[in-house]
Amino acid sequence: MDDYVFPKPNHQVQDFNDVPTVPDDPDIRDDLGSIEVEEGAASVIAWYEGSDDNLLWPYTLDAPNSVRLYDFDTDVIDDAINDQYDFHFFPDSSLSVFLPNTPRLPFMPGTYVISIGSVIASDDIHVRFFVKPQRPEDQPDDRLNVNFWFVGLSGLNASNAASHVEFSRSVRVFTDCLGTGNIRLGEIAYHDLGGDDATGLSVITGIGEFRKLLRKSAAADNDWPNIFFIRSFDGDDLEGVIGLAGHIPGPPTVQGTAFSGVAVSMEYFEGFPRITGMVMAHELGHWLGLFHTSEYTGTFHDALNDTPQCTNGMDQNADGVVEWGECASAGAMNLMFWMTPYDDLFTVGAGGLSLSEDQRWVLERNPAIEYAADP
Repeated sequence: MDDYVFPKPNHQVQDFNDVPTVPDDPDIRDDLGSIEVEEGAASVIAWYEGSDDNLLWPYTLDAPNSVRLYDFDTDVIDDAINDQYDFHFFPDSSLSVFLPNTPRLPFMPGTYVISIGSVIASDDIHVRFFVKPQRPEDQPDDRLNVNFWFVGLSGLNASNAASHVEFSRSVRVFTDCLGTGNIRLGEIAYHDLGGDDATGLSVITGIGEFRKLLRKSAAADNDWPNIFFIRSFDGDDLEGVIGLAGHIPGPPTVQGTAFSGVAVSMEYFEGFPRITGMVMAHELGHWLGLFHTSEYTGTFHDALNDTPQCTNGMDQNADGVVEWGECASAGAMNLMFWMTPYDDLFTVGAGGLSLSEDQRWVLERNPAIEYAADP
């Protein structure tokens, strides 16, 4: 799960350097099946989903050549960073393993052996594998179809969104941001959440409500990613948040789970429609497998070699937060920086908001991104 804050960082997100809280004697599950990678595969996402009150986390991961790519005890507990697979995670009731998640990770056919930690020893964990084949020669394009869900908004709904002037500005920025990742926006399906959902889920006050919202994607008649537009986030845990992703990455092509999409607050839509479009792309970037290039402390960064880093040495006012203005020359214009610009006047593309080559490399390997012929 990820949160995105605007216009000032009044909500502190967890630093990924924090050692997750796990039991002293956890149950280590090595009975959930190996990850089989066949010849011709470009990538695989292994998805593990337990009960809502369970916590799962990666414990070990071994490559087909028996090289240990990840070990929780050394990589996290002993803080010895492994140069192979860089797991970034919050203990949650689900876990996703995206192979490969960086160009520097060797990816080969064969059997990847994984074990995971689980708080509940007897939990029935649902396992899915999503495999993306290598690109056909006659499909050089990348295309993303998407569902838009409108939840109790005033003046904006599924019937008028396509012609709504200000929302069209949001979609244009969203489209342009995807374009910096070499992704073409394909079809959009428009949906309304009505009845009690329109009122009860239009303001999200906790993670439980957020999970309930994402489960509403079960009503979709396709397998596309979902963006839910809500009035706002509220409550102590979500103060200042304007976007949340269900997981990094989320379960591609599966509807109805508590992780099937992202939510975007429309709190600043009036006056800042372009910021809304940026948040749409940022949160979907997380759901497709991208992490923040720099976290708010400036002490932790993503696993990609070519993304700019804003370090804590750039914290000019020494408040413990590297803000957008302090990082203007050190990655603030990357779409996956942890904070939005201060205003709606940013540009997208060369010299403006954009994605790196390595970020594009990750995105095109997500099974939710379709190969397509030239338009």
